[in-house]
Formats: sequence, structure tokens, C-alpha cells
Amino acid sequence: DLVQAGQILAKIPRQTAKTRDITGGLPRVTELFEARTPNDPAVVSEIDGVVRFGTRKRGAQEVIVTSRDGSEQRTYLVPFSKHLLVHENDFVRAGEALSDGQISPQDILSILGPRAVQEYLVNEIQEVYRLQGVTINDKHIEVIVRQMMQKVRVKDPGDTNLLEQEFVDRFVLEELNDSLYDKFVVTDPGDSDLQIGEIVDRRRLREVNSEMKRRDLRPVQVRETQPAVAEPVLLGITQAALSTDSFISAASFQETTKVLTDAAIHAKTDPLFGLKENVIVGHLIPAGTGQRRFRNLVVGSKKELAELQAISSGVASDGDAEAGDGTTVSVGTTS
Repeated sequence: DLVQAGQILAKIPRQTAKTRDITGGLPRVTELFEARTPNDPAVVSEIDGVVRFGTRKRGAQEVIVTSRDGSEQRTYLVPFSKHLLVHENDFVRAGEALSDGQISPQDILSILGPRAVQEYLVNEIQEVYRLQGVTINDKHIEVIVRQMMQKVRVKDPGDTNLLEQEFVDRFVLEELNDSLYDKFVVTDPGDSDLQIGEIVDRRRLREVNSEMKRRDLRPVQVRETQPAVAEPVLLGITQAALSTDSFISAASFQETTKVLTDAAIHAKTDPLFGLKENVIVGHLIPAGTGQRRFRNLVVGSKKELAELQAISSGVASDGDAEAGDGTTVSVGTTS
């Protein structure tokens, strides 16, 4: 076509997204931080494989994903109200969406694991803020996501004192499993004083069996200890805050009456390990110079240190000579 100078060739619509208030995206951020399942989640493939369409039944399209070697096959029913994102003979990877909609973080956790769901949450939350031109360092979101992944669900308690389906801190689980290392469970005590099911270490077992052999008695029969097996779980920030070991920290967040009542019934003791509970009771926070190893630290020159040590040693010797007791003064220095 012939065009004249100054003639409009095309119109580019103005971007109106930047004029929106950031509060418009906050419901999505809340949904992610609370680890809620979306209202209309996408159908996600659980395995790597080739897509094949099956029959239509019950108002849904049957989508079959088969691995390339044919060893695995998964069948999904996608409602007709959803738009399919795949075609016949497409290759999809585990965790990819087969239909439109938001992917549930729980699906990502069960299919791809903890690292993948952590990256997904950080990227999705950052996307909301980036659309509004707000820059936030990833580390601030990563700290929150880390707390959301601090618990695990026990699948097999093994030889620990945990219960099946119990929620425990992942570090507590690691400590319990480490405590079982190089230990054994008594299956037959023989003629010893041990009990069936008792856990003994290698040294104790060797000593007992040596004693049994020396006295010509039946030795102890054992088996290796079985560690606990657990699966990671994703908790919302509200549930994660209420499931902390500190009842003071939990009570200051939400459901104060319920948390304090439960703590009183179970006669709980707060060890005051965290920052929040120490702030509430008016203690120094156990961080930075508030750590216990820094509390008796005196910063000064070596000359001042020598004078303080001389004074403290003189006071201690005078107290021992006169009163028979004294107070020890702890002095430190830094270079």
C-alpha cells in the first residue's frame, strides 16, 4: 500500500500496569506466603513423558503421559472448562502444567522437591513486586521461605522416639538420627541384663558379649538401628509461626489465648533461644554483641588489661586471705 508522510502505521497501546497500586498484587503474595492451594489450580505432570489424549468422560478430557521407555504412565482428567497447554505427542517434563491456572506449591514440593518449591515461591513473589517497579533483595524472601520449610512429617519413626505422621523440626530429626549412628538394638538379650529393644553402643555391646563369653553364657543378639524417615512439608507463615518451640513467641503472634492455655496444660518451658522471645521478656537478644560469650568482654589496650588483671588478682587474694571466699572476675580482650 502507498502511505504518505505522517500517516499512522500502527497504534501501540499505553502500558497501564505501572499505574496500578501495589496493593492489587498483595492477595497473590498472601496466597503464596500462606501456601494456599489456588482456587483453580493447574493440572501438573508428575513424570517426564509424551502426551497422548484419551477418551472424553464425565465432562473432562483424559490426558495420558507415558515415559519414553514405557515404564511409567500417569492419567489426568482435565475439565473442558480448562484450556489445554499441550498437544498430542508433546514431550513434557515433571512439574510442567498441562492446563491453564496457577501451579500449586504443594504439587511442586511433591514432584520436584524442596529446592524447586523454594525457588518457585521466591520467583513468584518477586514477580508481583517487579511488575510495580519495586526492587527487593531475594534474601529477605528466602529467610521467610526457609522458615516455611523448617518442619518435616515423619513417615517411618524407625528406632527413634518419634511418632508416625508427627511434625518435627528437620534439625531435631537430624540430631535424633545422628544419635543412632553406630548403635544397635537388642533382639535377644541372651543371659545378660539387657532388655529386648534396648539400644546399646558398640563399646557396651563388646563388653557385655566378652563377659558372656568369658562366663560361657549365651551372648547378646542385636540388629542395626533404623533411622527415622520423613518427608518435607510446606507450612504457611501463620502455621509456621504458631508451631515454633517457643510459646512466648507464638503467643505474641496470633491465637494468644489458645497458645498460652496449651502451654499451661502441658507445663511447657521456654528456653529463650530465639530473638523474639528475648525481646518480649526484656533480655539481650542472643545475636551480635548480645551473645553470652561477649557479655564479659572488656575492650581496651594491653596495658589496661594488665592493670585490670593485677587489680582483680589482688582483690581475689585479699578476699581469700580475709574472708576465705571471693568473686572471680572474668576479663577478655580483642585485638
